[in-house]
Amino acid sequence: MVTAVTRQRLKTLLADRARELLALLLALMLSAGCLLLLFLKFPAAPSAKTVLCLWESGAREEPYAEVLRSIAGVGEEGVLLERDGERGAVQTGAEFARVRDILARGELLDLLLLDASALAPIERAALYLQYKRTVYFSGKAYAFDGNHVVASDMVAADCVILLDGALPAHYLKDIGATAFDLRAAAEFSASDLTGSAVESIVAQAPYEREGDALFLSAFGERTLVATLPHAARVYVPDCTYVRGGALACAREMTALDVPFVGSAKTRVSGFEGSLAWMLCTEEETAVPTALTSLRVRGGIVDAFAFHNTHLEEVDLCGVDPADISRQAFLGMDSLRLVHTPLAEIELKNLGDYAVSRAPCGCTVYERI
Repeated sequence: MVTAVTRQRLKTLLADRARELLALLLALMLSAGCLLLLFLKFPAAPSAKTVLCLWESGAREEPYAEVLRSIAGVGEEGVLLERDGERGAVQTGAEFARVRDILARGELLDLLLLDASALAPIERAALYLQYKRTVYFSGKAYAFDGNHVVASDMVAADCVILLDGALPAHYLKDIGATAFDLRAAAEFSASDLTGSAVESIVAQAPYEREGDALFLSAFGERTLVATLPHAARVYVPDCTYVRGGALACAREMTALDVPFVGSAKTRVSGFEGSLAWMLCTEEETAVPTALTSLRVRGGIVDAFAFHNTHLEEVDLCGVDPADISRQAFLGMDSLRLVHTPLAEIELKNLGDYAVSRAPCGCTVYERI
């Protein structure tokens, strides 16, 4: 006969067993959830286990894991492969091309609606590897997680794509980006590049890149807005205006070649005629000390145009003599050589310079 004590012990035992089974069930569910997240983040090997690879030496089926280790990027050919100096590809379809193009050139709405889950695992893996260190910025940061583009708190990235609006101060520097993609609706200034490691810029109209210089074009006129921050010898192609501080990010610049000095090619309203206008901002108030050589191809050269710079050589060949002030070179302590179409200029300690005539007809002043 079952006593009350026995019944109580049975209840306790059953309760303990139930708790153990529940704990085991929760653990299994948690493990399954983690595995699912890992799969979504980076595709696991498909059931087929092999992938057809088109190598330079011929086509062959290879294990998924081996192909995964050989991914070198994505391109028009599909998934690009490289192993032991040999190149190859995994052919892909129209859906892969559509997803790839959206990740490369899509606007915010296209990116947020993107769903890559229909792609083959090797295709998703290749796209994830290609874009896992890319930030899409539109008010906040977004990133590709292997299936979708989602809000992200990434603190390090190789590439920043500014879709629209402006970046937070020092964002490119803080995140360590080396590539910058500037879209049409972006709001950009040279200060965004200051102190950054950016080495390449892709610009979409109305922005335009030519050489190391970045312009904003509108109504047939273009304005210099920035240059690559680590350029040593900077050549600025012809333009109409220069935004204040456009060259301030190029702190390592040693030589500069510009179409004019100051804010504009002609003396328009609000004209600023100093080199410092181009080189300084509220944050970067000093002219780069490494900049010692300057060539000016045109425009207006006002009095004290190069004041407080560290220039040693100035070449004004090509500037109309009528547009050069005799006092343009005052306030320069480091000047060693001047090449000018205006023969009579004022120099500090003029007696310390030898004067000669250049083959082009300009006058050359060289410190003795």
